[in-house]
Amino acid sequence: MIKNIILFLFLFGLMVNAQDETRQTPSIELPDFVITGRDVISVKKVNKISPDFVSTISDEFLRPAFSPDELELRDLSNPIKSDLNLLDSISFYRGNVEAGAGLYTIPTVKASYAYPFTNGIIQGVFSGIYNRAYDIEFSDRYSVNLGGHFVYWSDIHNNFLPGTQSNISADIGTTSFKLFASPNPQTKRTINYGNLLIGLRNNFNKNFQFGFTLADHVTTLSDEGFNDNYFRLKVESKVLVSILDLGITADYHKHYIKNSAGSKQGSDIFLFRPAAGFKISDIFRAALGFTFSNSGGKNFNAPYALMGIKLHNNFTIFGEYSPIAELISSGTFLRQNEYFNSVKYSSTYFKKSDYFDVAIKFEYGPYYQINGGVKYFSSNEYPYFISSSEQGKFELETIKMNSINPYLNLLYHLGPYGKFYGTINVAFVKTSIDTLNTFVPYHPVINAIGTYSYRFAVGLESSIKLSYYSKTYADLSNEIQIDPFIDLGLEFIYILIPDLDLTLRLNNLLNNKNYTWFGYKEMPLNVIFGINYRF
Repeated sequence: MIKNIILFLFLFGLMVNAQDETRQTPSIELPDFVITGRDVISVKKVNKISPDFVSTISDEFLRPAFSPDELELRDLSNPIKSDLNLLDSISFYRGNVEAGAGLYTIPTVKASYAYPFTNGIIQGVFSGIYNRAYDIEFSDRYSVNLGGHFVYWSDIHNNFLPGTQSNISADIGTTSFKLFASPNPQTKRTINYGNLLIGLRNNFNKNFQFGFTLADHVTTLSDEGFNDNYFRLKVESKVLVSILDLGITADYHKHYIKNSAGSKQGSDIFLFRPAAGFKISDIFRAALGFTFSNSGGKNFNAPYALMGIKLHNNFTIFGEYSPIAELISSGTFLRQNEYFNSVKYSSTYFKKSDYFDVAIKFEYGPYYQINGGVKYFSSNEYPYFISSSEQGKFELETIKMNSINPYLNLLYHLGPYGKFYGTINVAFVKTSIDTLNTFVPYHPVINAIGTYSYRFAVGLESSIKLSYYSKTYADLSNEIQIDPFIDLGLEFIYILIPDLDLTLRLNNLLNNKNYTWFGYKEMPLNVIFGINYRF
């Protein structure tokens, strides 16, 4: 009862005090580095594998990572950005080191160093954490990550490809833990991973724009002889003449897997989309195209349509219809669920039929933004996790289903009143067969995240955060329902001197028994004291 009262007061406080900041149609062009915290340069890390093809209404559009004045709509506004202006400041810090220790975390360390140069920046990052066992035996774990990032913009006055952005990002890491919900709770699992991203993009030219992305993701299990490699190559181009544009996108995915028995398997998928569009100033944009795809002789072709209308400076409506086929590797599923019995699987191919996304976005300068909409798709072979006969592990099965997902995002940034970001998703992901009409396992119906932060005049910053998931089922018959996931957290940062902060972080403040995967209880209340040094 006390938890419910505290949770209600927190939600009410967020609704009353919410003011804006930006925190994943025309898509948005985001700068590849931003000045974060108190002017510490941070380069955007390699993203996880995304199954999306050329989604126009992106998660980044609906949940931007930076403030609204740093964002521009690539297709509805001037693509020229002021990325390099971020380096004009003489007050930024090139690096920082964070360290902390707490009830269960001993220690946590993060470090980064950036070297800016004319039209570019290089950055190295490192992080490591060790969590000792909490109230469940063998629940200890550790993880380490090391990465590097390079970004370069060609001068806009160059004769050859002016305004072209190129970037290289790479990171490697390892996470080690025990399958403490299995009959042998001491069973150790170590996941190693590596990511490489090479990109080239130019949206500066008014008549020809292009993009090139090469990505490679490697996932291995040290003790189980599992080696998964997922390669992707995507090329985009667009020719613009007056109000018309012609675009072509080609996207190739190649999956390669090797298991302990020496068996080698591989799958691939090729997607190709030509599209033609037109726009009237910044007011109206529309496009029509067709998506062709092939994977191992399986074809899926579907029309593509997009429309964006800017009703006035602050109000925009977007709609997209883009059915698509996807190929997801077992390594990708392992990154989603680290208890997945990945050695038994290769890759999974499925189709998202009748996919559409309709969104409405309202924003007022850099101060606040409200957007929401609904997504829908159906699939005859949608993959989902289910508990394995090997207790403590999870298998992959497929089902005929449909998904209806209304969503709402709120961003406020009203200066002295603090900053707030909140998102609510209501996802009805249900089976669609005659003999069964249930929710697909591990797809919570309600998913809400909120963060409110405030800076006091005495040099103290505070943040309150909430992650909430409810109505999650662990089986297809919906007989096993997982209790609501409630993680209420607090964070305090005190500026001791200009270059040094003292930090205090509290996670799972309500000490709720949280489960993401059946049988695996998450960490209880944890308190971490730390420092953050900038240089």
